[in-house]
Amino acid sequence: MCLLSATELAPTCEHRGTHREIRKRPSLALYHYFIHPQFGWMFAHIQTWFPFAIHVYMNGREWLPRQMDKEKLGYVRQDNCFAWIEDYGRAQELLGQPLKTNGEAALSPLAQRLNPLHRKIFGGFNTSYYWTVPQCEWATDIVFKPGALVGLSPRFPEHGMLSFSSPDVMQFLGKKIRLDGRIPEGFDGELTTDFKRRRTGERIKHRLNGNSLKCYGKAHTRAGDVFRVETTTNRVEEFRVFRPKEGGSEDDLQWRQMRRGVADLHRRAEVSQKANERYLTP
Repeated sequence: MCLLSATELAPTCEHRGTHREIRKRPSLALYHYFIHPQFGWMFAHIQTWFPFAIHVYMNGREWLPRQMDKEKLGYVRQDNCFAWIEDYGRAQELLGQPLKTNGEAALSPLAQRLNPLHRKIFGGFNTSYYWTVPQCEWATDIVFKPGALVGLSPRFPEHGMLSFSSPDVMQFLGKKIRLDGRIPEGFDGELTTDFKRRRTGERIKHRLNGNSLKCYGKAHTRAGDVFRVETTTNRVEEFRVFRPKEGGSEDDLQWRQMRRGVADLHRRAEVSQKANERYLTP
C-alpha cells in the first residue's frame, strides 16, 4: 500500500577495543504497509542498519474475516470488532487456527520481502531471524443484545474499581496468594489499577509487573453492543510453560519459564484466555 521512512534510535553493534558492545544510534527505518493475502492489513518495520531488526504487526481480526469469507459465514464488522456473526462457535474455531501455524514458516517470507539482500549481506553464514513476540494482546468480546450495553457499560468498570482488591488482580493474572487471601510477603513487584472515563466510554486497567488486564465497552462507538476484556503480555517471564530445557532431552518436560519466542505463543494465548475467563467469572 505504501512505504514510509523515518530516522530512529535503534540498537546496533560497536567495537571498543577487543570488546563488542550494543548501543543505540540514529538509523533509517522503513515501514511497509500492505494487505497480506492471509493476514490482511498489516505493517512491517525494518532497521536499515545492522543487525537489520524486523518488527511485524498483525491483527487476528484482520485474519478472521478472510477465513469467514471462504466459508461464506455472515458477519457485521465495525472497526476492530464484530458486532454480529452468523455462527459464533465456528468463528471461534477459525480464530484458533493461527495458533497451530508454524510461526517461523509464516514470518520468514516477510523477512525475505523486507530484506531481499539478506543472503548476499551475510554471505556464507547460516543466519536467519529468530522470531519473538514482544507484546501480545488477547481479547475476549461479549456481544449484547442491541441497546442493552448502553446502560450496563459504565457499571462494569466501576464494579471492578470498587470491588477488586490487589490479591484479586494477582489471581486474575495467574499469581498465587496466601491462604488467608493476602499478598505473599515476598512479593516485591508493582501492581496498579486505574479508571478512565473517555468519550467512547469507561475503561479500567490493572497492571502487574509489566502485564495488564483491562475491560471497556464500545456502546458509544460504531461497534455498538460489544464489551471487551483484554489481557496484554509484555513480560512473559512471569508465566510458565510445560516444555523441555533448551538444548536438552525432549523427554525432560517440566514447568519452565515462558520464552518470548513464537514456540511458546500457544501457551501464551492459553494463559491470556484463562486470565480473561477468571476476570469475567462471577
